[in-house]
Amino acid sequence: MESSQFSEQLQIQACEILSSNDVKPMENLFSFLFSPQERRRTHAYNLLRCSKDHFLCLLFLKLLYLLRFSSKIDTRANSVLVLSCVKVQNVWPKLLPQVQVNLKIQFLDCLRREDFMPVLRILCGVVSDIAGEVYKGQDQWQELLDFLGRSLALENDKFQETALLVFAYIPCHCRRSICKALLPRIGLLHGGLFRALASKNVDVKIAAFGAVISLLPLFSGSLGRDWFNDLLREMIMGIFDLLKAEKEEYAQKGLKELIYLVMEAPQILRPHLNNLVSYMLQITESRIHKDETKHCAVQFLMTMIEAKDLAPAMRMLPFECMVGLFILPMRMLLGIQDDVAWYEMGNIEGDNVGKTDTYNYGIKCLNQMSIVLGGKNIVPIAFKFLPVYMDALEWQGRHAGITMLGVISKECSDEMIMLEDYLQQAVTIILTSFQDSHPRVCWAAFHFMQLPTVLVGAIQILHHPRIVPALVATLDKKQNPRLEEEVASALFFFVKCMSQGCLIMCMDLDIVLRKLLALLLGNNGTDRCRSIALCTFNTIVKQSSEACVKHCAMYLPVLLETCTDQNSELRKEATFGIRICAEFGGSQFKPFIKSALSKLNVVMAYPNRSCIEDLKASDIAVSAIGKICEFHRDIINATKLVPTWLSFLPIKEDLTEAKSVHEQLCSMVERLDRELFGPSCEHLYKIVVAFLEVISQGSNLATAHTARRMIDLLKQIWRIFPQTVLNPILFSLNAKQQEVLANVVGFFI
Repeated sequence: MESSQFSEQLQIQACEILSSNDVKPMENLFSFLFSPQERRRTHAYNLLRCSKDHFLCLLFLKLLYLLRFSSKIDTRANSVLVLSCVKVQNVWPKLLPQVQVNLKIQFLDCLRREDFMPVLRILCGVVSDIAGEVYKGQDQWQELLDFLGRSLALENDKFQETALLVFAYIPCHCRRSICKALLPRIGLLHGGLFRALASKNVDVKIAAFGAVISLLPLFSGSLGRDWFNDLLREMIMGIFDLLKAEKEEYAQKGLKELIYLVMEAPQILRPHLNNLVSYMLQITESRIHKDETKHCAVQFLMTMIEAKDLAPAMRMLPFECMVGLFILPMRMLLGIQDDVAWYEMGNIEGDNVGKTDTYNYGIKCLNQMSIVLGGKNIVPIAFKFLPVYMDALEWQGRHAGITMLGVISKECSDEMIMLEDYLQQAVTIILTSFQDSHPRVCWAAFHFMQLPTVLVGAIQILHHPRIVPALVATLDKKQNPRLEEEVASALFFFVKCMSQGCLIMCMDLDIVLRKLLALLLGNNGTDRCRSIALCTFNTIVKQSSEACVKHCAMYLPVLLETCTDQNSELRKEATFGIRICAEFGGSQFKPFIKSALSKLNVVMAYPNRSCIEDLKASDIAVSAIGKICEFHRDIINATKLVPTWLSFLPIKEDLTEAKSVHEQLCSMVERLDRELFGPSCEHLYKIVVAFLEVISQGSNLATAHTARRMIDLLKQIWRIFPQTVLNPILFSLNAKQQEVLANVVGFFI
């Protein structure tokens, strides 16, 4: 309900409750808020919202009154809860100065008189917010600072915790100004904080953690730096004292405060880095501490690693500390689960099934560690522990080893290639993992070979004689469909990255193409697996015309059947295969030209306009028709097919094919192709329109060279052909086409 929608009756009722000297109406309102009856709860909630929107200052004063004078704990608790929800910054500036002075006195009185700690702890946050507003307005609240200083010096847990919590909750934006006002008391505050950190009362101790962090600006000068170091050491010892006393929940709170310290002022921790890392590693390696405590310690370490100001110091850590840090994310990588859904295709999560939050966090931490510690530090450690993981009996260990190789290779490929024999070790591990007994380990190995890293690139260049045969050998093995996809994908990644010479020299293309064909003909292959197989076939035969001639007759029945498949990706790749066979298949393609034209006409003429893959398939079909016209004109009806091809130009979705097709069009115009122009040049209008459309798109649909050729050809057309032919064309063009033509041929019009 918006504030403008509060009824006048509701506003009157809210005003009466807030203005009444009787506390009963307000107490009833609180009770209604927690009523089991939804109608009462809703009404009470709307009354409070109405009060907040229309009578904010009055609500603020009423709550403070209840907090000071109500004898009922529940009423005081409810008052302070609502008070904490009222944004002080929206109230304080609206109050008169004399009201502000009076409220300061009342709030201090509340801090002194309140004995119920849950209420007092919330109240401390409210007082801190008020202090923030006071100092934000360049005002002072000397009485509060005096009260806090005296309370901290008292040997009274309630007053100590009160002072510490007020300090801890001071808003960030005014900490410097408040610390400046506290500077004359720095010695007193240091002593009070030090005693509080050593207190036997755990609530006081943890409150002191927050106070120290809040008062960091106080100790940032040269005088305060040594005092802060004392406090930091006491904070660390305090955490271990809490752990020894089996107060782990409080220790976790202390660790979270230290995490906040790292986020606020990481540079201040630089002198203590070695000890901090060592202490936290002890917690993570302990067998007696709770998982929540260990998690806090891990978070602290990872926050330190993420702090840019600490990066140079992190690289100088002792080797033992770096080893300890490296082991942390490696343990997290063991958190992957062998979920049965991974083996079921069509799952929404796909390849990520079984990857827990712990596993994903481990990858994030390991990646950050690679960046911060650098390859010279982390790579030797990684390869020291890699055999341990790869020899593990549990598949999760072997999976973690391969995952680790992939993660650190993103940042540390150079060191993995250049240092010692790490590259050789990596290749051996990957080859062995291709044959692992667990499909998820195999999958990880094949996935690794597709990572766009310098390390994988080096393996492709230096070790393809070992990798390629291993990939090919696994191509036709009966295995899990998801794994089958990844094998095909890894081979395709290799093929598309290899040069033409390397492809022909290092790969037995006959074996590869036969295995790919078997994959396409199999009944169990997924659409993605078949699509990858087609992509691989297309890439190979495009680079090797000899392989195309030799194998296109075996592939064409599959390609012709698949080019009208329900799967758009399959349709596109199959159509592209036909287009390649038309260009490079020679005489082997001719028997299929007539089984091909009808199929291509369907793909070309009826694309699904809402599917980009379908639109691209249509463009590729147009390109394939063009190749048939170019390389097999002797056995087609060119007078019919060439104009049909021209009618689909220009093509605009598949930009690669567009450049090829439009270059072919230029060549045919240059040689005055009879079927293209028509006996009476009746197709000249379509040629001109196609040229103008391509030119207007800049470099999208044609290379710069082809665009220049088109411009020259248009000028020649306007020179050669008589006005009786050109004028009807000119008047049939739309305004945009005429503008492009004028810019191109200029005075020739």
